[in-house]
Amino acid sequence: MRVVKSTWEVKRLGEVCEVLNGYAFDSNLFSDDINEGMPLIRIRDIKRGFTKTYYKGTYSETHIIKRGDYLIGMDGDFNIAKWQSADALLNQRVCKLIPNSKEVCGDYIFFYMPIILKQINSKTNYLTVKHLSSKQILNINMYFPALSIQHTIASELDALQSMIDGYKAQLADLDELAKALFLDMFGNPVQNTMGWETKKLIETVAPQCTISYGIVQPGDDISDGIPIVRPIDLTEKYIKDKGLKRTAQHISQSYAKTILTGKELLVCVRGTTGVCSLASQDLKGCNVTRGITPLLFNEEVEIQYMYNLFCTQGIRKVIENYTKGTALKQINMADLRRIEVPVPPLSIQQSFATKVAAIDRQKEQIQQQLHDTETLMAERMQYYFS
Repeated sequence: MRVVKSTWEVKRLGEVCEVLNGYAFDSNLFSDDINEGMPLIRIRDIKRGFTKTYYKGTYSETHIIKRGDYLIGMDGDFNIAKWQSADALLNQRVCKLIPNSKEVCGDYIFFYMPIILKQINSKTNYLTVKHLSSKQILNINMYFPALSIQHTIASELDALQSMIDGYKAQLADLDELAKALFLDMFGNPVQNTMGWETKKLIETVAPQCTISYGIVQPGDDISDGIPIVRPIDLTEKYIKDKGLKRTAQHISQSYAKTILTGKELLVCVRGTTGVCSLASQDLKGCNVTRGITPLLFNEEVEIQYMYNLFCTQGIRKVIENYTKGTALKQINMADLRRIEVPVPPLSIQQSFATKVAAIDRQKEQIQQQLHDTETLMAERMQYYFS
């Protein structure tokens, strides 16, 4: 749709909306038991759309949030989202945005707000955590076209958002399919319900793999240096070299034991231990930091099997039990090396890997569709709201 913005009217958000601030509920009455009290929305619950916190005290109906209500986080990144779950209470540092004029479309404002909130966030000074006030929200100026155009814009963006949500749901379903396939073929890995042969982790790796820490002090980011993988980078199944911090070549060479071949399982051993990803071929010649141990397996072990094994709750719990420390949690290499893992016959591992490869191909197609749709969404929002 082509729009003529010169005809749009500028309105202060306070003219067409109200803000309901969350209440400071007594944290002593919070519970994680679903059978105790009323669901309570905290700032961390906004984007994910559900809560695992419950309030056991008395409350006013004024602070009950319904599915579809617009919520804004007033600390940190200033996120806005529609509430996606059952009725819940609105806790402090979260507010509800309430359109109160027949001249505006709520969803138009909802899609407009992220761009404005991002601008406010970038201009907000802070020492520890950024804060947003309801007064700031009500003083926001917005451009409003005719109501019919607002609805048209909101409908277009809502359709794109529905497609994005659908692709994300498909990806989540495929991840669950891979997990279910693993348990069906191999059983519980800790209890070893199928009676597979077990080996210490050090017995499953290639001779040249010592199960070692990576670079302790990588130094400054060097534009033409060697890419290094940090724990913070373990966000996807496959890690590529795009966007990685880089270290000096001589620093990488001093940790030659952890220089990658592009065929490793990368395991986090510091912080949130047990999180893992696979090194793509892009990472050949790259390195890792102190918080990651690369595992290069021998010819008796299929890497897809090991990746999915490390993703199970059972193995994650084993690693967690070996993890020590309070301020900085980490697992000792000696403990990691002696973790017992089931090793089924290679032919069964390979059969599993073939099935997982088919799942990954489906995921790649959906991820591309998701990327394209998210790009289009961003372009359309920029067109309408810049």
